[in-house]
Amino acid sequence: MVEWIGDGQGTVQSGIGVTAGPHIGSQRSDIITPDFVRIDAIDRRTRENAWVEGHADGSGAVRSVDFSGGEEACWDAVGVNAVCPAL
Repeated sequence: MVEWIGDGQGTVQSGIGVTAGPHIGSQRSDIITPDFVRIDAIDRRTRENAWVEGHADGSGAVRSVDFSGGEEACWDAVGVNAVCPAL
């Protein structure tokens, strides 16, 4: 299944869902705006939710079990490791 939504103002959302095979139920979604990009991936079998996001200034964050021990990692506008903001 593929879903694509654009608002005509520069924001696009898309999603892909696996409907057959060993990864059935897994999903990937994207949000793209002029100032922000985020990609989420959910593995139904492991229940892992990995994501990466970036901002127009070059800063961003990532969380994945395969990166930084599964802890959220952030970087600043020049790509240097940074403290992640509190939620």
